[in-house]
Amino acid sequence: MAKELFSILFKDFKDKIKQFIKTGANEQVQSEVIDVLSNELVSQGVNTFVVNEIIAQVKKKILACNIKDLICYDEMLKIIKSALSDVMYFILGYKSSDIILDEYSRNDILIIGSHGCGKTLTCVKIANKFSKIGYKVCVASIDDQRDGAQKQLRILTKDTGVKSILLNAENLSPRQMLEMIYKKCEKCDILIIDTFGISCDEDSILKLKNTISGFHFTEQLLVCDSMYGNSSIDLVKKTMEHVDITGVCFTKFDANVNFGSIINIKTASLKPIYYIADGESIDDLSLFNSEKFISRILFDLDVSSYQDDVSNLGMSISTFRELKYLFNTKNTNTNISLAIDKLSNFMTHFELHKPITMSYDRKKEIANLAQIHVKIFEKLIITFESIKNSTSFSKTDISKVESTLLYEDLIVNDFVKV
Repeated sequence: MAKELFSILFKDFKDKIKQFIKTGANEQVQSEVIDVLSNELVSQGVNTFVVNEIIAQVKKKILACNIKDLICYDEMLKIIKSALSDVMYFILGYKSSDIILDEYSRNDILIIGSHGCGKTLTCVKIANKFSKIGYKVCVASIDDQRDGAQKQLRILTKDTGVKSILLNAENLSPRQMLEMIYKKCEKCDILIIDTFGISCDEDSILKLKNTISGFHFTEQLLVCDSMYGNSSIDLVKKTMEHVDITGVCFTKFDANVNFGSIINIKTASLKPIYYIADGESIDDLSLFNSEKFISRILFDLDVSSYQDDVSNLGMSISTFRELKYLFNTKNTNTNISLAIDKLSNFMTHFELHKPITMSYDRKKEIANLAQIHVKIFEKLIITFESIKNSTSFSKTDISKVESTLLYEDLIVNDFVKV
């Protein structure tokens, strides 16, 4: 009886020791992955306070998983990615948001933002978006800081269905311009007002507040430059102290831009993100898609997690990130060796030896013939400088690069326009 009791107690003690070892090992692995996540968020420009909040929420979700078995780094990475995904959806929302128009009265939309953030172009992009689906849209500017503001609107709206309201704005204050616009504005469905640039200087924000006082706007949209990072948080907070913001638009956002500014401004404003404007064309406007954005965050976490493997390939993290976007298995049938073979078939002997000398138009022509996106062609030329023909790389080199590029099947190619 005593022997059996001792056996039970010993087994229970042994199980607890095993579980203690497993827990300790798991905590060590978790700590390693969390460090990678934290460093990635900071490197992408996410505010330190926001990073700490995200990490705290991720740890809570991991704890709720009640992991009992010993797991490896890759398995822990998957668990943390799942937890991070949940946290990011909570921050960014699950669905895209768009401007909701009043079908029975005119919709007046105010565009707000700092100097050089892309307000005017965004103003025209939004106007063009609604004009294309049948709304009668007018745009106007109350910018008293740029002499060419009126002219720029007229040029940008040329050959579109959008009407630009031109003012003789000399010596007029922004408020006087706004009053004149309301008098001159023809009957339309949507009126979009471009404003002067504001800054963290309270005087410029108070100037805007006084300008629009007494006017009602359906939407007051804040336009933010995606490259501003942490500096945009102060602008958002100071603006919202005096002026109501109903939504946010981001400019200059593509695969090479850090995602930190979007997370920072979303957490600072708690307002919906409406649009991403990432090109010079007035058609380059899309609804913010949280699913695609979160996929990108998870993808970048993957890249950072395998940084040593990437370094061994002799390429930078940024180059690896771009290549992986381009060769994502969910979105293209192209692999590196096949791409090289296809492209070389349409290149001259000189071009095979000196690809870097080709003009963009020539690259585009060859890429079209090979049915490969020109971005892939350009990236291959830049990354693999020794490319001369399809045998420039050994099969081992090619397979090594491909196996690393295609390590994960994440749907992120939508961030590169194809």
